[in-house]
Amino acid sequence: MPLAMSRPWKHPKSGIYQLRKAVPEDLRKLVGKREEKLSLDTRDPVEAKVRFAKALAELEARWANLRAGPKPLTEREALQLAAGSYDRWLEQFRDNPSQQTSWDIAAGDLLFGTPLTREERNASHERVLNGSPEFPRDKIFRMEQACLESADGYLKAHGIFEDWQNRRTMARAIGAAIQRASLLLAIFSIANIR
Repeated sequence: MPLAMSRPWKHPKSGIYQLRKAVPEDLRKLVGKREEKLSLDTRDPVEAKVRFAKALAELEARWANLRAGPKPLTEREALQLAAGSYDRWLEQFRDNPSQQTSWDIAAGDLLFGTPLTREERNASHERVLNGSPEFPRDKIFRMEQACLESADGYLKAHGIFEDWQNRRTMARAIGAAIQRASLLLAIFSIANIR
């Protein structure tokens, strides 16, 4: 008797299809659960099969990374992973490029240079709490922190070992991707091209 292939699971109440897969025994401590559940965000069985195949491939790749153990993330790998940040940033502001004000393209070129000292970080936090104007170094620090937080999510989602070097490599790639997208949006805004 042949084994059944894994397939999308339909939630009995909502009708939304899900990926449900048991976590292999050797990865349970690393993953922290016995079963992976992921919504496929569709009620259409045909679309669910397509999304299921993609989600399953991503899950298997993440498990393979976890099995491989700690290894340094290369800049090339980080840039490939950060391509999603570029696409999302462009998509978010493509229709109204002048509304992108959270990423300063002048400060974006200076990210991940010389780090702030503890005194500079404390003074930056104090200025934010007092409502004082933001210094250029404060803005750079804020943008770097956003990239580092985003890097944590990418590393965890792809099952890549989260050490300080991988985190920084991924954060630099995310910063570079958002900087490229923001520069393109600035051109769109000036030229009024869409």
